[in-house]
Amino acid sequence: APEEALARVGNVLGAAPSLGCDPEFVQDGRLQLAWLTLLHADATPEQLAHARSELLAALPGLAAAGDPYEAANQRINLAYLELKTGGDPRPWIAEARRLASAPGIGRVAQQTLSGWSSLLAGLGALARGDTAAALAECAAIATADPELAAARASCQGRAHRSAGDLGAAARAFDAALQEHEQSAAALDQRLPLGPGERAEDFARAARVAIERGDPGAAWGLLLRLDSLSAQERERDRCRELASGEEARRWAAIERESASLRHELRSLPRLAESRRERQAADLRVTLEERLRRLWREWPGCAAPAPADDSGVDLRAFAVEDEIVLLGRDRAGQVAVERRTRWPHRERLAALRALAAEIEAGDAGRGDAGPAGRAQDVERWSAKAAPLAAAVLPRHLEALPAVTTYALHGALQLLPLAALPLPAPLGGRRFLGEVTTVAIATAGARAAGGGGPAQHPLFVVDPTEDLGGAERSLAAYRRWFPDGQVLRGAAATRAALRGAMAGAHWLHVDAHASYDPVFPEMSRLELADGPLSLMEWSRLPAPRRFANLSGCRTASWPTTADSGQYGLGGLLTRLGAGWVVATRGPIPDEAAFRYNQELYGAIAAGASVPAAHAAALAALRARQPPRVWGAILLLRAAGTAGGPGTAGGPKPRRGGQTPLPLTPTR
Repeated sequence: APEEALARVGNVLGAAPSLGCDPEFVQDGRLQLAWLTLLHADATPEQLAHARSELLAALPGLAAAGDPYEAANQRINLAYLELKTGGDPRPWIAEARRLASAPGIGRVAQQTLSGWSSLLAGLGALARGDTAAALAECAAIATADPELAAARASCQGRAHRSAGDLGAAARAFDAALQEHEQSAAALDQRLPLGPGERAEDFARAARVAIERGDPGAAWGLLLRLDSLSAQERERDRCRELASGEEARRWAAIERESASLRHELRSLPRLAESRRERQAADLRVTLEERLRRLWREWPGCAAPAPADDSGVDLRAFAVEDEIVLLGRDRAGQVAVERRTRWPHRERLAALRALAAEIEAGDAGRGDAGPAGRAQDVERWSAKAAPLAAAVLPRHLEALPAVTTYALHGALQLLPLAALPLPAPLGGRRFLGEVTTVAIATAGARAAGGGGPAQHPLFVVDPTEDLGGAERSLAAYRRWFPDGQVLRGAAATRAALRGAMAGAHWLHVDAHASYDPVFPEMSRLELADGPLSLMEWSRLPAPRRFANLSGCRTASWPTTADSGQYGLGGLLTRLGAGWVVATRGPIPDEAAFRYNQELYGAIAAGASVPAAHAAALAALRARQPPRVWGAILLLRAAGTAGGPGTAGGPKPRRGGQTPLPLTPTR
């Protein structure tokens, strides 16, 4: 979990000045931060440049300390940095090997330094195209450390693939994945599977499977990645089945977690407040303890295998390309696209588009038709290269609902807002020819539980959302049997009580996303926030949920097919469809989207068709960076469902047709 690791060490270093820490401790922390940056597959050029400066600045001190092991270790780190930035690691490797042979370094330490030096020498040879040297260096590594053993096997796999021996490459990557499993088993916590070498090796193995003519095996490897992510549903099931000492441990975890959440809610959050500054260190401490409790699962076995029924397309990336796999109705998997694109350049393109989504419509207001046209042109120019890599070949044959599973940084893609190529283009987007749904990792089949009784509307708990208030009369007119929790009545206790009978859920509320501790992402209710941790204990609405708040689908990118924040949580708990947002949504845009969505549902439309109609209404008035942030998440196997009598008529696949008029 590299983002989390960087944040945790960064928090410690940020607190160090006020705690009077030993300078040597601070220096160690800065070097650890540099090392973690090197481990982060998606580190930015700025992060890597900072890591370089920290590593270089530490060299004189290490030399003065007379510790050849640490001096050699830092040369290995610098060699790794050269590899990540396209430089030549050989000078640093030569220095590391010289220092590693110095008297006083023990045999085990020498073996460790030698192993990592050989690994980097092998990877450097691969980068230069010297396959024979790469195989020789990596084969020479002798180690019992699962992490280094996995890296050795991965290096051999890449070298065998480069040499054209795909069978040997497949065996090597299989060995690497087995070593990764042993390394992960040593952890006593359930960790989110972030981008990193383990995820990269799954992607490399999947690419080799494709090149051996077995795209189905590649799909299976990616599904296995999804199965590795422990999910809230399995946690709840484990807690419910616990007995004896395990049940007592669960009860203790719940009591302490509730107490910690109460303390966190009581801390001030105004940055200019003196009390807030005093509380900052306490907040970090409380969140760290709560995070650890959240990941303790007494007596739990491994999570159940993932279910990806309903997924049509699966996209993943490896060092120098993006791969799109497609699966037809008969379950046959084929390669849709392979697009050469070096990691650094494609990551920059993804982040540029994500920055547009995050900016939303801040400060722009209504730009008028001319301004909106310019917005569309500018957006399309940025998004077109990404669209070319992940759009399927036969757009005209897409069903009414198309479900994607996206791995790693590709989760940043605003799929519905990707521009179509000519001749289908002309300011048109993928969301105009199919309703785009996203499969979340660990989602289970929708439904279950007792009979649902009513729709539930949670409207403006903080009483400052004008659009929500304007919508309320329409909600009551269209759904007279709906239960409404409005303003001060929308409390945490009231929501808990109402959720048990909710067929579907609508929430008009402020939401907060915490990238450092995403499990504390929350919706603001009348008497305080309800965090993701607490939402995981509530029953899920069986038909759908609409979380009409900012960033309710935001989450750090993961190696699996994505967590997607509060919205993704509800699909994992059994909600069939969930509307959630990747960025900030203006009040006027939320109002118009919800009016169109519920008007269509009241007329008998399926959830995907209603979502498509609502996005179509926004396209005429909002730029892609606004409406492209609204995502439709899908539970496993959820049927799109035709409209009922009087609603829109279904087309192929039993779904409702989408508006095909171009954006104005």
